[in-house]
Amino acid sequence: MVHFGDFVSFHMTDFRSGASFEKAHFARVAFFENSKFDAAAFFEGAQFCGNASFVKTTFLQKTSFDHAEFLKSAQFTEAIFSTDTVFENTSFGSDADFQSAGFLSATYFGDSIFAGRAKFNGTDFKLYMSFIRSKFQKSVPDFRDAKLPEATELHGAKWPSPPKNHEDAQQQIYAYERLKAEMERLKKHEDEQFFFARELRARRALLWLRIGDKKRRFGERVNDGVAWFMNSAYDSLGSYGLSVVRPIFWLVSLFSVGFVILASTNSLDDGPMEPSDAAALSVTNLISLLPYKPDKLITDHLTPAAKIIGNIQSVLGLILLFLLGLALRNRFRMK
Repeated sequence: MVHFGDFVSFHMTDFRSGASFEKAHFARVAFFENSKFDAAAFFEGAQFCGNASFVKTTFLQKTSFDHAEFLKSAQFTEAIFSTDTVFENTSFGSDADFQSAGFLSATYFGDSIFAGRAKFNGTDFKLYMSFIRSKFQKSVPDFRDAKLPEATELHGAKWPSPPKNHEDAQQQIYAYERLKAEMERLKKHEDEQFFFARELRARRALLWLRIGDKKRRFGERVNDGVAWFMNSAYDSLGSYGLSVVRPIFWLVSLFSVGFVILASTNSLDDGPMEPSDAAALSVTNLISLLPYKPDKLITDHLTPAAKIIGNIQSVLGLILLFLLGLALRNRFRMK
């Protein structure tokens, strides 16, 4: 294990016979700008305590940063990776900048942690690209103007929490828009729907209710209570068209509430409605297309509360059935 206690500079260095910095410890800035690695370069398990710069560095053979740790910013802007590149299990404690870098062969970022911003603007991924089970803790990776290959794998990745402020919300919207567009181009239907849902959730952070926050500055967010409510309802009731379980859960809940109220209302003989009649009426309120229709004499004797809950069931039932059908359509890729 090599320990570099001072500022380390390999500016414009040509590593002709390969380089091994396995488990090396860089206590301060590590400077590899404009360097060239003609043979394999190994930085496995290396720890960079200061800023690490590999700007415009060329890696001609296999490159591995497996289990490396970047405690501060890591810059690989315009770097060229000619063969397989491994950043698996790598920890980026601050910003990771790969803007305009070129990965000419397979690239592995699986199980890595990005604590800061992950910038891949203009990055060219020629072949396989993997971010399997990677964790993006603060921000969504920015792939605007990047070229993603057909073999793009993002399953199991952990994405940041919904934004709470204007700046984070706008950044997430831009990043998710790009990912959604790329998934559409690559015909990855489920991933496209997933990123569209994340984009909508981020957009909700740009909306606010004036009545609930009178101190907020105009212009920072859009004062649109209707849009905020619709966005929130779409998420809560159907997870933006992705969930089959949520509409069913709300349908069952509405049925249960309606059943309890209807079972306590008066019937023809001024006594409680029969449980079977209450259940049937609650179901038909929710699903009006069913052939069964309750006896008119029963509906004429409903209490005002029962009539109100019936109307609410009918309206919400149509919405929930639509969301259920939308989720099934998205799940089975039906046109």
